[in-house]
Amino acid sequence: MANNSNFSSNFSNTTSYIDILSSRSDSINILVTSQSGGTTTTYTNYYARYFYLGNLLIQFSDIANGIPTEIPKQATATIYFPISFSGKPYCVMLTSGQSDGGGNSPATLNTINNNRFTCNIGNNDASILFFAIGPR
Repeated sequence: MANNSNFSSNFSNTTSYIDILSSRSDSINILVTSQSGGTTTTYTNYYARYFYLGNLLIQFSDIANGIPTEIPKQATATIYFPISFSGKPYCVMLTSGQSDGGGNSPATLNTINNNRFTCNIGNNDASILFFAIGPR
């Protein structure tokens, strides 16, 4: 990805500066599945983007194409990152919501891997959005 932010640093302690902030990626369709009552469902309208800040990879949900389909209550969701981190992410934050403005449905993070994470959905159907930071 092109580094064209003009956000520069002199970490190398030389007379030259390095552009450390990349432009963000295009919107990428990501794989999201859920399991509830022995049934696995695949969702096709979840999107995400990413960018680099030095040696950090920052990835996040993209709702420019609309709010994603709600995952059923009490389901376990698996959400794949647009690209894999080189190691375990340092931080994954979740938020959930309902398209009809209904009640809250908390999402509880279960596992985190280089290329995906799993979470449990609360007592209402919910769309899951994420923000993750980890090694490039």
